[in-house]
Amino acid sequence: MRPVHKNPGNSGYKLPLTFSFLGKCVKSVKKVLNMPAATNVPVPVCLNGWHRYAVGDKSLPGTKAEQSEAVKAIQDKVANSYKCAAVPLTQELGPFCSFCETPLPGLLEVEHCVPKSEYPMFSLAWNNFLLACSPCNTAKGNVPSRSAVRAWAQSPITSENEFYAEVRLRHYVWADIGGQSHSWLPVQLEAYDAQMRAWNAVPMNQAAHLDNTVISHDISKREVKARIFDPASNSHLPRIVRSQVARPAGSNAGRAIEMVKLCDLNENGTLTSTYDRRVLNRTLAWFRCLVSLKTHLLQKNPAVQNSTWDMLLQNAAAVGFYSTWLTIVRSHNPKLAMRFVADTAQPLYYPGTDITNLP
Repeated sequence: MRPVHKNPGNSGYKLPLTFSFLGKCVKSVKKVLNMPAATNVPVPVCLNGWHRYAVGDKSLPGTKAEQSEAVKAIQDKVANSYKCAAVPLTQELGPFCSFCETPLPGLLEVEHCVPKSEYPMFSLAWNNFLLACSPCNTAKGNVPSRSAVRAWAQSPITSENEFYAEVRLRHYVWADIGGQSHSWLPVQLEAYDAQMRAWNAVPMNQAAHLDNTVISHDISKREVKARIFDPASNSHLPRIVRSQVARPAGSNAGRAIEMVKLCDLNENGTLTSTYDRRVLNRTLAWFRCLVSLKTHLLQKNPAVQNSTWDMLLQNAAAVGFYSTWLTIVRSHNPKLAMRFVADTAQPLYYPGTDITNLP
């Protein structure tokens, strides 16, 4: 997971101050929010009403039907507002999913890290937004629930800010917090052992061999076949492979596992649909990186080296999966990995990369 940083005072996203409601919902909005009019209603009042409804506050004014109508009207206003964050988010972070690292040439979804349905008070907060592909957004859904957060919290939660802190700072790994997501959510290549019916990590000296090549890929099975270097025979053998987000060693393993589960980062989705191809595409990106890197490293002429390096950077941005490229480049040449990090941290390639702890 590429670590990113956002400008906390981004001028491209303006938090609305008030909402004005029209149509048949006006009566319900006025009653439920206890306001004399449904125009220029302060946004905090609206979010508080939604919050009270979400947590089942029985003192909230109005009938259940009126509450439902008012909250639906508030949710529509909120959606129209937070979706405006898509452009500034893309400008700052580039058109990539902040979770699986898929490139997003089309629709980019504004993802609420702390889900808006459970925690409405943060539904318009810039610091609660990241970009997501549709499969990551769908997999994450409305998790974690308030009851789940209370269960894992080390002390009783008494405010919405404490809910936010538990989710964002203590339980998961987020791309925009801490700058450690790349090391806490590393990627690796795995090969299937048909005899043992198990997937095993391929050592990097084999997985990143520059002569590894794809034989075929099958979308219906989400299966990639490739020739992988085998040091025992000093040859390349056909293997079924996949790229996975690995479990790191150390104290952050639990947080990493929870993030992988949260977005199903290692799952293939429904095989009868083409909707979720994240693992397949991440696996193919592994071999596209090898092709680009081999082309560059074989060059002896400095001018040609510069040209192939530029091509590698362009391919990295087009193919996506930043962590895969950095992992492979670093395995061959740590100094070149430093150059990769520095050269891609710009609007043309991967804007917004937090390079503090890279490579």
